[in-house]
Amino acid sequence: MPETGLVDEAERYRVRDELNQEVLRRAAALGIDRDDVALARFDRTLDGGSPNLTIDSDGAFHFSTRDRGVITLDRVTRDHDELLQWTFQWATHDLDESWFQ
Repeated sequence: MPETGLVDEAERYRVRDELNQEVLRRAAALGIDRDDVALARFDRTLDGGSPNLTIDSDGAFHFSTRDRGVITLDRVTRDHDELLQWTFQWATHDLDESWFQ
């Protein structure tokens, strides 16, 4: 994937789908339900402080949260591993909090 400039839409969809499958694969290995609102994914957009994943036309990945339609967090990277790290830091932190309740 190029570092700058527009990324072909087909390539964005391919990368998005590949990363989404990796998120779901790792979630299953950790026992995280694929529908858990703490699990960021590309194929849905949630509000209420839940995480979302998007990819820009220039190929940058966004890990973001929104509450009542307002973006409250927006981390940006071009690194697949960093995006996955943010995704599972969030999801496992949420699991940790729910386990103690």
